[in-house]
Amino acid sequence: PEARFTFCDAHRAATPRVADPRWREVADAAVRQVAAQIDELTTDDVWAIVELYGISGGDPRGMGPVMDAAAAAGVIRRTQRTARSARRECHGRPLRVWRSLMR
Repeated sequence: PEARFTFCDAHRAATPRVADPRWREVADAAVRQVAAQIDELTTDDVWAIVELYGISGGDPRGMGPVMDAAAAAGVIRRTQRTARSARRECHGRPLRVWRSLMR
């Protein structure tokens, strides 16, 4: 049988590798920190913590895999809801709302 190349494969191939491994470490910790403090969160909340550390080298598309990893680790859970981003660079686009499993 012929190997199939799916949309998910294409998405993974297009997702950038984080240039600075420290960025991923900080982003992972930021998700846990936010999830320990509030019941529901978006990536806006996580970015606020990451930016406090002043770590560069993270492509904004890298935040999705960070959130997916936190969900797989049982830190957060997806909801079916969205909220508009307050970050200027996101132009009010809808963001997934995540539920903390740490509270």
